[in-house]
Amino acid sequence: MRISRLRAYNLRKIRSLDISPSEGINLIWGGNGCGKTTLLEAIHFLHSGKSFRSSRFLDLVTQGEQQFGVRGDVYFKEVQANRERSFKVRKEHLSTDIEVDQKTVTSASVLAKAFPLLIIEPTSFGFVEGGPRLRRSLIDRATFHVEQEFLMNSRKYTYALNQRNRLLKANAGAIQLNFWAEQLAHHGEEISEARMRCIAALNDEFNSGHELDDVLGKVQLKYRKGWKDGIALTEALETNMSRETRAGVTSTGPHKAEVEILVGGSGVARTASRGQIKTIAISIIAALSKYMFQATGIRPILLVDDFAAELDDSMSSLVLRILSKTNCQVFITSINRQPTETSLLEVPGMFHVKQGSVCPHH
Repeated sequence: MRISRLRAYNLRKIRSLDISPSEGINLIWGGNGCGKTTLLEAIHFLHSGKSFRSSRFLDLVTQGEQQFGVRGDVYFKEVQANRERSFKVRKEHLSTDIEVDQKTVTSASVLAKAFPLLIIEPTSFGFVEGGPRLRRSLIDRATFHVEQEFLMNSRKYTYALNQRNRLLKANAGAIQLNFWAEQLAHHGEEISEARMRCIAALNDEFNSGHELDDVLGKVQLKYRKGWKDGIALTEALETNMSRETRAGVTSTGPHKAEVEILVGGSGVARTASRGQIKTIAISIIAALSKYMFQATGIRPILLVDDFAAELDDSMSSLVLRILSKTNCQVFITSINRQPTETSLLEVPGMFHVKQGSVCPHH
């Protein structure tokens, strides 16, 4: 899929935007504070109805205005018979209106499903070195697009988890606790198996002669599912019942899972530089995009904010090659017109942002 036309109005500094991006990599360049990241925000609204930077309406709307909006005309050339679709989000202070193909959508999950997107921005690549919740969330976002029942299992698991925790705190009887343990076990096993399929696909990608091998070493992901290997989740919950009753909280299940990222057999956070961590993060996003395409036939949109930060020229060139091989439509921001010495032929789409105005630049 690719955005063939992107329009927005009254979004931060951008009063009016109307561009036709390239099918491949698009470089959005300009000085600090000029509105580059706002263009990525506009695209992100088409995916989730939300910004990845702020949830506060007054932070998002152009000063003095009462509403802002984004529209994307999106061309699906893969499995949907060259179909073109439209996505539209309009926000006022207390309301959000979302349309897909001129029809009102009431759930943001419908929007996310129809408009797959993956993003790397200055805080998000912390999933490599940050806590396990960030890595679980990244795997879950991709799996949501691939596994038809994943969202339903996640919602039912979360509901059962909340109910069981409430009963544990109240010292409820075994009958009630066992009922919710059965619900947890059923949906938790499904979640864990879906995650493991995703991680297996990523490891297959990194095992097939990846460009990082010679630069950093072999990248591998290891999944620890949140309970002891070799037993069912039902058994693990029974085994830990006494301890969890005393603690008043469920500590067994996929909500406690860990995705460890290894490079050359060692934990990446202990051995890699900041630039290497960012390169690994973008490589994982690229691998996830291939996994999603192989499973669904649709390539997600990729966003990379502040592309060159932490990267030297050789790493910037490597990352550009990795991104270009995804065959996805990619949007990257940079303060420089040429963020790497690599030929600009690798960046077919260029847009200059200056004081909230976005212009094609050749």
